[in-house]
This record gives sequence, structure tokens and C-alpha cells, in this order.
Amino acid sequence: MPSLNNLVAPTASITRRHREARNGHRGVAILLTGLPASGKSTLAQGLQAALFEQGRQTLVLDGDTLRGGLNRDLGFSDKDRLENIRRASELAALLVDNGQIVILAMIAPLTDLRAVFAERLGDDYREVWCSASLAVCESRDPKGHYARARNGELPGFTGIGSPYEPPPLASLVLDTGVLSVQQGVERLLAWLVPELDSGYSSSQEPTMESPVHSLPSLFKQLGLPDDPVSINQFVTAHSPLKPDLKLAEAFFWTDSQKAFLREEILDDADWTEVVDELNLMLRDGRGV
Repeated sequence: MPSLNNLVAPTASITRRHREARNGHRGVAILLTGLPASGKSTLAQGLQAALFEQGRQTLVLDGDTLRGGLNRDLGFSDKDRLENIRRASELAALLVDNGQIVILAMIAPLTDLRAVFAERLGDDYREVWCSASLAVCESRDPKGHYARARNGELPGFTGIGSPYEPPPLASLVLDTGVLSVQQGVERLLAWLVPELDSGYSSSQEPTMESPVHSLPSLFKQLGLPDDPVSINQFVTAHSPLKPDLKLAEAFFWTDSQKAFLREEILDDADWTEVVDELNLMLRDGRGV
């Protein structure tokens, strides 16, 4: 494999924090895992539709769709299964970094495979187990795969020729053998929406045009001291400026004075860096 040491990722002109603030929700990846015919794809589409109706940025990465396109060169050997998951995790990470809610509907039958998602996505990863039993899934068999597997036509088919390992630490377990699609979607929404909304509202969007206006209110929401000295200490810790009390006092000036200061002393990117850090602290529940 060629060396990757010479690769340098470009600096994004629009950051993840900007996109999340514009969207009004955080980016996250949710894996719906379970046996074939356990209802993963159906639930994924239902959840996507519900989130879309709420005005949220979301899309589904379905295992069959990926294997028919991006991963069509892969089979079902252990090596290819791992590569299938690796590619899906990289795609999901790109989308999450762009503020998207990514719903992955994939069997991902083994703990080691699901660990690839967890390692790549970190705190942005959530796991939902669609726990319909083998008997229920085989009785559904919408694609006829179970019947073919029983006849020996699909060796290694999950649930028949190869194992499915239930996830021991799933964020949510849905008995999709009992729940209706609507019930499943409602439970997903009740669990997911509070996490998506944590720390975000349209009033907190950091913009390149006027990034400083929300600073005093953000300090108050975080429980941080909002006097000029304290604001000055925070600003100088998150920008290349040298400490200057007048800079902190400027947060309490008129908008026209702020605009002058921004143009003459500190460029918009640095103001945005400060506001972004405050928004991130608010989202993560940090403060004092």
C-alpha cells in the first residue's frame, strides 16, 4: 500500500459546527443492525421520513444499496465483509462531519464488524438492535433468501450458515418481531430527538457576517462569568490575539463599533472560532 504520509486534508471553509448550527441539530450516525428481514430497512426509511418532516438533514445508507453500487466489487468472505463495513463507516463519517443524521441499515452481524463503526465514528455513533427472532425473520423471508440458504444455495447466509452476534451494548433494542413500523419509529424518535437537539437552536448559529452577537448570551447559558475580564480571558485563549481588555469591553459596544473592531483588528474566522467553541461547550453541556 502506498504511503499516506504526504496527504493533507484541506481546511473546510464551512465547518461542521456551522452546519450543525444551521441545521439546528447535531450530526450523528445510527446503525440499525439485526438479522436479514428483521425490519432494518423499513424502519430506516420510516425514521428518515419522520426526521425529514421535522426539517432535519438526514439520509439512509442501506446495506443492499451500498453493495449494489459503492461496494459491488465485494463478496461475502470475512475480508470482504470487513471492507464493506469499513467503506460504510468512512462514508458515514464524511456525512456526519457535514452535519447529517446518517441512518445505516446493515446486518453487521459480528461484534468485531460493529466495532469498526464505533472506532471510526466515536461519540457520533449509536447502535440500535432490531431484535426480531430467527423464526420471525425466516417466516417473513421477503426476498426468498432464507429458503435458498436452507437449500444450500446461499452458503454463509447470516442466521443459517453464519452467526449473528447480538450487540450487548446497543443504545436501543427494538423487538421488531412484535412492534409495528409506526411503533418502532416512534420509539426511535423518542430516544433520538433529545440527543439531536441538545445545545442547538437557530439563534445560536455562528455566521461569518455577525459571529459576535451571541457571545454574552452564550456565556450566560454556559454559566460562565460574562464580565469583560472573563470574556477577554476566554477570547484570548481561543484566538491568536494578545490579551487586551479593550477587546473584551468591545463585546458590549454598539453593533457598528463591533463591526469596525472586527474589520480592523480580528478577522471573521477568528471571531467564528470563539463562537464555535462556545456553541460546542453549550451542546456538550460543559460550563461551570
